[in-house]
Amino acid sequence: MKKKKKKKSAAGIIEQSNPMPQNPAADLETYLKSRMNDLPCRDLIRNISVSESGDGKSLNVTIVPKCGEAVSLGTLKISLENVNGSLWKRKKKDAWAGLKGYRPKVDPKLSGRILEEANACLTAWREDHPFSDELRSDLFSQKAYGFLSPGKINTLRFLAGEKVLTGQRTEVLADAVHMEFNGIPYKAVCALPAGTIKFTLSKADFLLHQFELVRKEIRTKEAIGGYLTEKGIPGEVQYAGKPGTFCLLFDFALSREKETVTVGTAFRRIVMTAYRNARDRERQREEKLEKYLKTCPWYGTFVAQAVLTSLEENKKRLTRGQLVNLLRGVNVSADYVFGEYSGKYNLMPKSEVREVVDCLVRFGIVGEWRVHGEYQDYYTCFVTPEGKFFERLQSEAVPKKRPVTEQEYHLVLTAVREDIPRLEDKEKQKLLQAAVSMRSLFLTDPELILDCVEQMGEPAAEYLRDQYKNEETRTDKRILKLLLNAASGKGKEVPKNGLDAFRERNEKKRRKKEEEEKRDRELFQLVLTEIPDNYVDLYPAARLMHRKFVLHIGPTNSGKTHDAVQELMRADNGIYLAPLRLLAYEQYERLNRAECPCSLVTGEEQFLIDGARHQSSTIEMVSLKTRYEVAVIDEAQMIADRSRGGAWTAAIMGVCADTVYVCAAPEVEQRLVEIIKDCGDEYKVVHHRRMTPLEYEEEKFIFPDDVKPGDALIVFSRRNVHAVAAQLWKKHVSCSIIYGALPYDVRHKQAELFAAGKTDVVVATDAIGMGMNLPIRRVVLMETVKYDGFERRSLTYGEIRQIIGRAGRYGIYNVGYAAAADDGERVKKAVHKRLDPIGEAVIDFPETLLTVDATILELIKKWEQVIPAKGWCKESVEHMHRMAEMTEDLNAPKHLAYDFLTIPFEDENGELLQIWLDIFEKEVRGREYSIFDQAAAVELKSPSAADAIDALEQQHRVLDLYYALARKFQPLESTLEYIMEKKRVCSERIMKVLAKRGFREKRCRICGRPLPWNHPYGMCGRCWDKRM
Repeated sequence: MKKKKKKKSAAGIIEQSNPMPQNPAADLETYLKSRMNDLPCRDLIRNISVSESGDGKSLNVTIVPKCGEAVSLGTLKISLENVNGSLWKRKKKDAWAGLKGYRPKVDPKLSGRILEEANACLTAWREDHPFSDELRSDLFSQKAYGFLSPGKINTLRFLAGEKVLTGQRTEVLADAVHMEFNGIPYKAVCALPAGTIKFTLSKADFLLHQFELVRKEIRTKEAIGGYLTEKGIPGEVQYAGKPGTFCLLFDFALSREKETVTVGTAFRRIVMTAYRNARDRERQREEKLEKYLKTCPWYGTFVAQAVLTSLEENKKRLTRGQLVNLLRGVNVSADYVFGEYSGKYNLMPKSEVREVVDCLVRFGIVGEWRVHGEYQDYYTCFVTPEGKFFERLQSEAVPKKRPVTEQEYHLVLTAVREDIPRLEDKEKQKLLQAAVSMRSLFLTDPELILDCVEQMGEPAAEYLRDQYKNEETRTDKRILKLLLNAASGKGKEVPKNGLDAFRERNEKKRRKKEEEEKRDRELFQLVLTEIPDNYVDLYPAARLMHRKFVLHIGPTNSGKTHDAVQELMRADNGIYLAPLRLLAYEQYERLNRAECPCSLVTGEEQFLIDGARHQSSTIEMVSLKTRYEVAVIDEAQMIADRSRGGAWTAAIMGVCADTVYVCAAPEVEQRLVEIIKDCGDEYKVVHHRRMTPLEYEEEKFIFPDDVKPGDALIVFSRRNVHAVAAQLWKKHVSCSIIYGALPYDVRHKQAELFAAGKTDVVVATDAIGMGMNLPIRRVVLMETVKYDGFERRSLTYGEIRQIIGRAGRYGIYNVGYAAAADDGERVKKAVHKRLDPIGEAVIDFPETLLTVDATILELIKKWEQVIPAKGWCKESVEHMHRMAEMTEDLNAPKHLAYDFLTIPFEDENGELLQIWLDIFEKEVRGREYSIFDQAAAVELKSPSAADAIDALEQQHRVLDLYYALARKFQPLESTLEYIMEKKRVCSERIMKVLAKRGFREKRCRICGRPLPWNHPYGMCGRCWDKRM
């Protein structure tokens, strides 16, 4: 017989493969020491020892600290009962998990020492920073709320008080003990190896300084509020979150209008302008609403007035049914107040009164509010703000309409005027009461009431006397007195202060309105007279010449500008006109390197070269009176731009040059040819092809992983440029930045760094698309939506083509690439899409209008009303209009005002606006002032300051404005040279900041955590979740 083999159990097999170690304590100690570096408090641990207990049933794990008794790391006990070889490995992991999850405990004596040290530092800080009574008063009032967060205010109040720090939580992190305090965002740190305690109030100085700045904002806010009260303007002032910026909330009858302003020490003019703008919007809203409400079938009727008055006279809101019954005088409970209209419409069918109420609800004149009743919900009626406006309209001169029902008062009075003699006294009294109760009737047809009352006699006199005593308004008193005399038989002749005075006032108003309308029409005709039928006749000097145009038509990177500038160099004299200062500077350097002396003249600076007969300028600086041999107009597709296109149109129609080279995109060729034909000049078209092909990369661009050397990353705001650049530097990708707020020489140097290969990529706004020659391999559109000064909108296909066309510079790359991080389909379509031709050219405000006898504001308003001829559109004069309104009360000479209005600057920038207003006023009043002294007072920020980049950019803008003002009104060479030198120093400091990678990373405004460059909100998701 065969012997049967014994089967081994699975547990036995596992037990043989994983036997229990002979010395579990040594094995566990070796295992724990091998993983000791992964423990959270590794720096505090000197050693780990494992020993076996006396009974052999457990192991004791002891953690030996480095820092003596300051921190207790504790002991773990590991049971060995029922542990065999198969469970030992799991037991070791459990021991490791227990060791890893153990939190060290801090000795109470050490906590006391830390707290004592922190309070000593707090006492020393309070001695060095005493709080004045005035500062305490502001701090402990409610004024600071809205300027600082509650946490900062509470911290400042603690620092200003006498309370001491109390420990909230003490925990061990790495090799240090951190103590947090109740409600105060400070920490005391004890370095355990060294035994030193560190507590600093570093943020206290910053908070105190911030509060000092806030106090200035509080004073400004109070001053603005006091000014509004002084002027009787109902409104509220709120801080807008930026220094010197406030939200003004103006209360009007229909709405609450909001205006955001940036002010300095002088704010009255800015605030009043904001109020006027808000008031104008309210008036426009009223006009629009008035047209709408007057389409209501019940407008101008007394039954509509009865509905509104009944609702207002009853303190409790009425349902539709209760309102109908109240007007008809039936089924109304005693708890409702009977108004002057109650029961007046008892002859009207109930359905008709309900129809009136339903119609007023549809037009929004009467609103409905849902009320939760005891048994069911119901709706009550109330008069809306639109209803109060409707009521006000009805109280004015109401157009005579055919009354809807025979109960309308006009119809009643007209019908019974002939039958009054046969009416009983009681009926006369009732009729008179109905007539007098509707005040608007006195203004619409007082003669009708007079005729009726004259026939009523003495029964009406008593009632009229009572009404006269209770009346409050002067106008109604006059008319009631007139009616009283007529009813008493004393007033067959109209009193002097009665109906004649009323008619005379209305006649004066009518005549004044007619005169204003007549002058308005005459002024408009004068404006039209000064504008020729053909706009090219606005430039008579150029019309006397026979000019020759050469149109270089082609896409970006086709060499059209290069060929035109070559012709400029061959000429004896000429001018190059660019859209940007940076591009003008680029050609200025190019001509001088080619030994063709050339000067640079832009709105913000000028470099005049001795003996130079060539000039490089921005398009706005061209002189239309100077004779040139050659003129080059670059980027001429800009004639369609609503904000600056007028400058290109003026240059094309008015530049006095024998030969004009125009460089433009293909879509504007047809319109350019039409303008040249209107001018009577000859032309030739030279077509260019792109010298390197442009391809679109199908794969979606992932930032920052897909960034490569030679890339140009395009965003559409200064903030996003800094945010993208900061993330690139974190990834050790060097970059240059280019955006409009940077001084032009800084932009030029940043472009040079990229061109020389000292930086890998360039991060820029769409300004890079305006002809800048950079060695770009690929253009990446990080976003495809931008704010154009009026609204946020998607980029047009032409704008996309202009930007991505910078890729693939000829002679460096064989192919240019385009990519997109967002909306790739639109970018891909723009690469190959045939663009629609530009059909309209923009025309600027004509200077010939200054010869018309009118104020500059009136001329601007009339120009806005002019409808341009076919093929033309008007450039926006919103900036000029706004500035002219702001300075209207100065009564400045027209030409002086025009010189100031045409100085380009950001009028939304409060500091720049204040400088402009101050110098404008001084120039008008004839007061002495020195632009040199004002420019010298600008103290340039140190490059090492925390906010250096923002402050230096703002200071450069201020110096730009001073330079523009000095060129027009104080053109002293010493002043201009001084400002130019100061601008150069400012630019150098900005370069130093950028060299230190001083980019403004996008951070959460609550916790300061870094955010992605395109994060749409001002706070991170964690802070949002906490707030929610």
